[in-house]
Amino acid sequence: MGQVCPVVAPLGHRHLRHATISHGKGRGAPTEFPDLSYLPPEMAISILSHLSATELCLAGCVNEYWQQLADSELLWRGLCYSDWGDIDSFLPDEYHPTSYKRLYMLMDDGASLFNGDIENGITFLINNSVVGPTDRHIGCFLHESQSLHADKVLKFLEDRPGVLDEQVSLLEFEDVFLPDALRKFFTEVPAPKVRGDFLQQLVTKFSHRYFICNPNMSLTQGQSVILTCLEFLGIGEPSSTCSDTT
Repeated sequence: MGQVCPVVAPLGHRHLRHATISHGKGRGAPTEFPDLSYLPPEMAISILSHLSATELCLAGCVNEYWQQLADSELLWRGLCYSDWGDIDSFLPDEYHPTSYKRLYMLMDDGASLFNGDIENGITFLINNSVVGPTDRHIGCFLHESQSLHADKVLKFLEDRPGVLDEQVSLLEFEDVFLPDALRKFFTEVPAPKVRGDFLQQLVTKFSHRYFICNPNMSLTQGQSVILTCLEFLGIGEPSSTCSDTT
């Protein structure tokens, strides 16, 4: 994770001081907790590592020393990976962040823009070197992000089949029971609300990926995957499934 950024703790205090929190009437004695200013920097940063990005920003507003702690690259690097997944998979090639806090804020702003205006969001992410320009980079970003609205992702994938192909290629279905694999697929790729050609395209892409992940299936079984999926979704004919299943 790298080195803890140097933070100068206040001098002249050899004992921990405590802040007091009152629980109000009838809730027992007040609770005391150590002020981070009187803890070793490594311990203070360990405590702050349990905060969310919003909470960390608020902690930095307490005083100048807390702000130094809250700006630790160690903390923001951890948040980037915990909240945004494998960021290395979608960052531009050969790109090395100079500030993980700035990177986190850019990812958050880009996701918010995407949820409002898809193209503006993607353009913002690419122009700010948050996401690489290729379909592979964008597919990885969609795969890792948990904060994008499903309807926006679906609309984007309808317009960008290359990105859809890259996203599907990231899914693993080896030895996964077919209905469970299908549920996993539509958790990753939002299902259209109405039946139509795009839904059938998604089923076909899922079937091909499922067959690739399970190469020991026969051709007849591979065809049966598509038919079973269509029947499972209620858009196929049960008789076709039965006749092609081995």
